[in-house]
Amino acid sequence: MKVEELKIIKCFSEQVFIPVIREEEPQKIIDQADRLQKNSFEVIEIAYFEALELNLLEQIKKRFPKICLGIASIQKVSQLEKLKEIADFFTSAFVSQTLLDTAKENDIRLIPGAYTASEIFQIRQTLGDFNPIKLFPMTEINYFARIRSVFPRQNFILSGVVFDQLEELFSLGVLAFFSTRLFREENFSISEISRLKNKLKSLNKK
Repeated sequence: MKVEELKIIKCFSEQVFIPVIREEEPQKIIDQADRLQKNSFEVIEIAYFEALELNLLEQIKKRFPKICLGIASIQKVSQLEKLKEIADFFTSAFVSQTLLDTAKENDIRLIPGAYTASEIFQIRQTLGDFNPIKLFPMTEINYFARIRSVFPRQNFILSGVVFDQLEELFSLGVLAFFSTRLFREENFSISEISRLKNKLKSLNKK
């Protein structure tokens, strides 16, 4: 069963830190999902790859019934259609009107990436004001502050953030933070990721 839209937004807000699994071996994906679930990460993304099959996602959903499962790096409509029955949400790194239209017409929860205010307007016109947007680039706090001033109530999800900027960014009202790098770093333990998640969650409540 797919997670309802409002519940997804709530899960993002409560968890704050969303790990992205970038593996192509099914057992490694399952093992990483297992570690995350055991450490109370219920929202998890898996980066799309061509061999990703529906039955692998079904296995994960069956094994972890509470999971909110997303698929990252979507580029084509065929990828949405392939996995739409099992994935709770999808993210893309760019704005494609074809992807936006397909998501709207088929009630698919797509979180598009945007770089400019005009792209944000385009997404909102198609998917509505409530739909989260993944904002790029996140190298400057002032950039996000300007965007936030134009879209004060928009749900933004960030990635690629410099960690010494986290507190100031979250004070500007960030819904959640995606990360692949932290999870893949060899010396970064799951307990450290959990502590970071709790820190971000506390910052988001200030």
